Order: sequence, then C-alpha cells, then structure tokens
Amino acid sequence: DANATIPYTTGNPTTIYVKSATTGVNSVTVLAKNAMNDCTFADTFNIQITAAKPEVDLGGDKVLCVDIGASITLDAQNIGSSYIWNNNSTDQTLTIFQSGTYSVKVTNAYGCWDADTVTYQIKDNPVSTLFRDTMVCENAPVKLNPGNGGMQYFWNTGATQREISVSYPGDFIVQITGANGCVISDTATVIHNGKLPQYTAIRAK
Repeated sequence: DANATIPYTTGNPTTIYVKSATTGVNSVTVLAKNAMNDCTFADTFNIQITAAKPEVDLGGDKVLCVDIGASITLDAQNIGSSYIWNNNSTDQTLTIFQSGTYSVKVTNAYGCWDADTVTYQIKDNPVSTLFRDTMVCENAPVKLNPGNGGMQYFWNTGATQREISVSYPGDFIVQITGANGCVISDTATVIHNGKLPQYTAIRAK
C-alpha cells in the first residue's frame, strides 16, 4: 500500500515490499517501532512505479462437450507483451483440440510478468445424421433415424427408441445422450404437400 508500517524486533529492516495499484510516483511512509522502549522512527520517500504487472487469467478449469473436430482458443490477453506457453508457442492465443493442462507466462516490456494455468477436459458430442426437412404426401409414413451415435434417445413424441415413424407434419426433436454423458438435440421437419392418389380398383384394358 502507499503507507507501510514495519514492526521492529531486532536488527534493522533492509527490504520492504510495497504494493501499488497505480503507475507513477508513489509516496511511501515507513514507521519503525522499537518493542523494547516504544521509540519510533518515521521516514517518507518516493518510489517510481514504471509499469503495472500484467494480469493473466485463463479462467477456471473446465469440462466441455464439443462437436468432433471443434477447437477452443485460450487468450492470454495483454497485447504487446511476450508469451511462452507450455508447448513453447509464443503467440498471444493458443488453439487446443484435446484435453490437457495449459499454462502461459506473460512478460511486458518492463520485464514484469504473470502466469496462469488451466485444465480442460474435452469430450466429443454424439453425432446425429437426422435429415433437416422432408416433404411428403399427406398420411405417408416417414421414418426418422438420427443414427447410432448415441446411447440414449428421447423424442418430443415421448418415444425413446432410436428410430420412429410418423405420418403427420411437424417438428420432431430428438435428444441424444452419448456414452460419455454429452447431450445434443436435433430436429427434423416433416411437411405435407398434397394427398396420396386414391383408387378403388385396377382395370385392365
């Protein structure tokens, strides 16, 4: 802080650590007190803070479900500083694709530095192959199947099997849970367009 009180025991204090929230000239008052006779000594001096220490915050540890092949970008911020990640990358940002622990040290132009570490557990989302839209004749049955990328399926119709058959229009939503606990949802829209042809018999000519 701008004013520091240094308790005196024996000997002479030779080093004081002062925290300052602002750059520039800071006035510091040091008060030393002799515990034996209560004699005190005070002195004031100025210190020059040339630059603030960089602040690095990669966020907290995370468990994330992502689509297969998706990436996550870590940003050490503090533009204009130098960077060194634990994989020896020297960029401000680091793109990751897999689980692991990632750390970075950031040093500004004045030699002040800070560091941070974060751990990511990255899990793949299940994959759905459900078609988006289909147009059929009225009352024509349509099979909806999102593929075998999940362990559990739950449709907005209440069905819990992987494949369902519907004969009416609407949006059909399925929630898919993978073996690793990741969950996605997908939607297929069934549109009716015209009636099925009607006939009562086949005539031969």
